[in-house]
Amino acid sequence: MKMALGMAAALAMAAPAAAAEYDGVVAHILAKPGKRDALIDAMRPLVAMKGCIDLVIAKDSQNEDGIWLTEIWASKQLHEEAAKGEVFTKALVNMRPLMVSIDQNYKTVPVFGTRLK
Repeated sequence: MKMALGMAAALAMAAPAAAAEYDGVVAHILAKPGKRDALIDAMRPLVAMKGCIDLVIAKDSQNEDGIWLTEIWASKQLHEEAAKGEVFTKALVNMRPLMVSIDQNYKTVPVFGTRLK
């Protein structure tokens, strides 16, 4: 019995770990005219959200008021928790007056990347 348990433990340790199921978002945000840089500054605190592996804010090269947001989360649960958390809710208070809309919002499942295991 001991040998069987030892063998099962050894096999379990040798098995590859299940791949993490990351959660992601790619969104296009429109700032009020002339407010894109202020909106980007208001978004800076978002990088401190727990569970966020990477957050990239990029200026849209085709629209002077557009911003592309890319987020990669360690899990869907951590993403959902962060969306209700203090960092996000405080940043949103500063962001809303500078925004027109989020005109595109895509949920993604990141597969691999520089900062992903």
